[in-house]
Amino acid sequence: MEFYKILEGIMRERDLTVADIARISGLPDSTVRMVVTRKQKRVALDVAMKLSKGLKVSLEFLNEGEAPTGNSGLTPREQSLLDAYRASDVKVAVDRLLGVEGKVSE
Repeated sequence: MEFYKILEGIMRERDLTVADIARISGLPDSTVRMVVTRKQKRVALDVAMKLSKGLKVSLEFLNEGEAPTGNSGLTPREQSLLDAYRASDVKVAVDRLLGVEGKVSE
């Protein structure tokens, strides 16, 4: 999906203006406005990183537009991995591999 469409979607979903996004991302208002009005398909990495941090979304989300599922903030792929983990019989081995054995309560 094109970058400006993803940004417009976030703006609609969160009821944000260009000025709001610029302020929370630490970007000039003109930079954010150009992304939207010029319908930019891509942006510079430093701009994407500031938007990612300010909007609290992953760079992958800004690049691909993969919507998080529900209120969890997980992408569909992350949710499917979590579902597979929950349904598996290898939880102990995975926890040990990740170094979280005994540290996380269910």
